[in-house]
Amino acid sequence: MKEYLLRLKHTLPSFLFISVGLTVILLAIRYFLSIESQILPLNEETYDLWLPILFPWIPVLIWFRPKAKKLSFRRNENAPLLLSLILWGTTCGLLLISNFYLKTATGKLTELNNLDSLADRPSRYVSIEKYSLKINNIKTFTEVRASGRYGQNRTYEVYMICPFEQRDGNS
Repeated sequence: MKEYLLRLKHTLPSFLFISVGLTVILLAIRYFLSIESQILPLNEETYDLWLPILFPWIPVLIWFRPKAKKLSFRRNENAPLLLSLILWGTTCGLLLISNFYLKTATGKLTELNNLDSLADRPSRYVSIEKYSLKINNIKTFTEVRASGRYGQNRTYEVYMICPFEQRDGNS
């Protein structure tokens, strides 16, 4: 039991430092360079998926892997790799969740009077006061899938697109 506590004391500080520190650093970089000032406008997929998956390998391989290799394991010689994968997965999970939270928490609702002012003030979340739906131009897409062990369940998903247009103040 004492061996496990020594191993935990040896790896836990760097585990927490890497996972929490990397999350704070990447969120600060995204907030200041992309959301607040638009200095580094990367694709949303890059911020939401690729940076959280690829970037944690750098500190894991530089700081954590040497500490994990110093530990001795009787039965499994791949244990340092397993510990590194656990740290990588934990950090990826933290980054993915916190990126989605940061994106929704920093979004501001822009209120517009008409559709013409949308080009002047681009925003992620928009509220338009005067609009009307073009009910004659509704388009639908239906997707049907079979699921279950022998395909006995059917899943129907119907997607609808309804365009809208600017409404005059009189109507």
